[in-house]
Amino acid sequence: MKKTTLRLALLALTLVLALAQAACAEPSEALKGVYDALLSADSSYSQIKAVYTEYFPGIQYEETLGDDSFTLTVTGNEDAAGSWTFTQSGDDLTVDLAPEDYYGLGQMSSVVDALCRYLGMNRSVVNGYIIGLNAHDQQSACYGMTSDEKGTHVRMRIAGPWDMPELSEMLLDEKALDFFDPLGADDTSMAANCGKVMMVTNGNVNDATILLGEYGGLDELALKSLTNVVSALKPKGYEDFLKDYTALEDAKAAGYTVSLNVGIDAAREIIDDASPDYSYALIHFGA
Repeated sequence: MKKTTLRLALLALTLVLALAQAACAEPSEALKGVYDALLSADSSYSQIKAVYTEYFPGIQYEETLGDDSFTLTVTGNEDAAGSWTFTQSGDDLTVDLAPEDYYGLGQMSSVVDALCRYLGMNRSVVNGYIIGLNAHDQQSACYGMTSDEKGTHVRMRIAGPWDMPELSEMLLDEKALDFFDPLGADDTSMAANCGKVMMVTNGNVNDATILLGEYGGLDELALKSLTNVVSALKPKGYEDFLKDYTALEDAKAAGYTVSLNVGIDAAREIIDDASPDYSYALIHFGA
């Protein structure tokens, strides 16, 4: 066989093998794991899908898994319609969202839920971590969000559980509580989550209950967060609280009480899905 003919034969064989490899390509174990978790019966995505399907006749959902991505498509409802492709790029899963694509942000949240399920991470902590990074326009090795006039690009680590050293500095600060207004005469409910600290408040300026929780145990982050929450909400008696409550401890004063490390049953009277992975404090302002 002539050398030229041999080279052509080898080139053709290389091309055939490359095409065969491409044809047999399959999604990575991580990509398929997240996709399967997304479609599990009790996932956030499946629950939202069930609600929308029930209340919006004609809406249709379609999920497609490819070699390096999966696509979520919604049709039949102009408010929720769209298509979102989550692509694996190395160790990351990425998605591009159009400007003001709020439903797309909801889809991303459902994918974060699936990612936590697959990697065995606490969903509330991961959400708080993301909120903390976004509130301060920060990125990390595990997560990043960048936005401009063209839209929003999001990346999240898919290769393994997240390292989140920034959690040790995250708390409910002014940026995390930026949307809070002081309590008024009418009853209201508000919630916030940043890093490993969360809070829920119910009531009004004269009678308010705050549930504060921290993943792994209450510490100085909880104390600083509580001080910031009370400063933002300004319940009756808050001035005395800010002046006198300087250490994380049980307390009973004329205008407030603080009970640390309350049981999970007490926490679930405030929020049904209170996690036993958190330690909780109950703070009450009023008579």
